[in-house]
Amino acid sequence: DEAPRYLLRTWGLCMALFITGATSATMIEHWVGNLDPTNLQAFYITIGIILMAIALFWNHAIGTNPVIG
Repeated sequence: DEAPRYLLRTWGLCMALFITGATSATMIEHWVGNLDPTNLQAFYITIGIILMAIALFWNHAIGTNPVIG
């Protein structure tokens, strides 16, 4: 009862997407500009939350697919 290789690859990509989003939302602080530097932390937090939400929906879709499992 082993999972197919494509399912393991899909799940791995889904988890990589979630980890990338979590890293973006919590660890990245980026300043841009020379004269009046601007912090892009709010942008990275927003992108991180979006990536984590996509990963959660994708993981749910993988688990509820009647063909897969």
